[in-house]
Amino acid sequence: MAVGHDLRSALVRTLFLALLAASIGLVPGCQSPRTEVIVAVDADATVLALIDSFRIEVTDPGGETRTATAMLSDGQPLPRTLGLYWTEGPLGPFRVVVSGMRGTSVVTTREARFEFIRERTLVLRITLVGRCLSTVCNAPEVCGESGCRDVEIAPAELEPWTGTIDRRDAGGPPIDAGPDGGRPDAFVLPIDAGMDAFVVPPDAFVEPDAFVEPDAFVEPDAFVEPDAFVVPPDAFVEPDAFTPADAFVPDGCTPGTETCNAVDDDCDLRTDEDFDLTSDVAHCGMCGRACMLANATPACNASSCEIDSCNMGFGDCNSSDGDGCETNLRTSVTHCGMCGRGCTGGRMCCSGMCRFSC
Repeated sequence: MAVGHDLRSALVRTLFLALLAASIGLVPGCQSPRTEVIVAVDADATVLALIDSFRIEVTDPGGETRTATAMLSDGQPLPRTLGLYWTEGPLGPFRVVVSGMRGTSVVTTREARFEFIRERTLVLRITLVGRCLSTVCNAPEVCGESGCRDVEIAPAELEPWTGTIDRRDAGGPPIDAGPDGGRPDAFVLPIDAGMDAFVVPPDAFVEPDAFVEPDAFVEPDAFVEPDAFVVPPDAFVEPDAFTPADAFVPDGCTPGTETCNAVDDDCDLRTDEDFDLTSDVAHCGMCGRACMLANATPACNASSCEIDSCNMGFGDCNSSDGDGCETNLRTSVTHCGMCGRGCTGGRMCCSGMCRFSC
């Protein structure tokens, strides 16, 4: 299978990321069976009303990252697809971050980590949903269609490729990805999981009639490829140039003081971001759960309430944080003055001292 003039076909409507080892000069012929994952990107009505593009970042096991962007104003159907074709190297983990964008502002994101399954073509669905705009999940979980879930994608969650990808819960018929067996990545270059393995076509979403003749462009690194692309100087925005999320205020939202209540009070499309639920004694592990321990000064550590110190005259003699400093060291016969010091010979504990009478 050669990459060439067929880029004018209907398959160009799909989102794709060309992944090419720097040492490889030509695309190898088709292999069967293939080892690949097709990322199907979609969003529900709430998110679609807030964004105008998708941005996808793919990071290989060596830490190399490349980015592709799809504008939603181009009239192409959803879901948009990104084909990843593996040839050699580690099968994973690969990290995919899908962001819903409004201009250069990130409205919402979702992360997934997966591994290729040798000699299988599978589909990874990532849908941006409105409920995640006001949901905060504790790492390493992310927010998905059913709430917080692990960022790792189990092999059983990857769907077999059937030739079409339908929109789930979005209405309408399944979307056919085009000719050549319906493969969204029929023209995706191979993945080499080593360093310097990625070359990103900056305009992977250009309409079929927008391409110029094959000899009009030169790939970066002086590698000439039919129908290759020149990288426009403003095609990509550096990560530190992005506008912060709170630069975009949703319509109808009146900014106020952010409180820990699972609501976006300050209209920055983030929820409870001013509160560290892992260490806040007033909101330990979740909003409103305050650490209150008997006879003790509490602390919140890793979202769990713990004893920071006992009040004078009390001790945590059972080594359990849950009941606080449960022992009165002034009167306890078994823990008189300190944990583990018992009064014997018929003596009693008087103000933390073992005596025959108080």
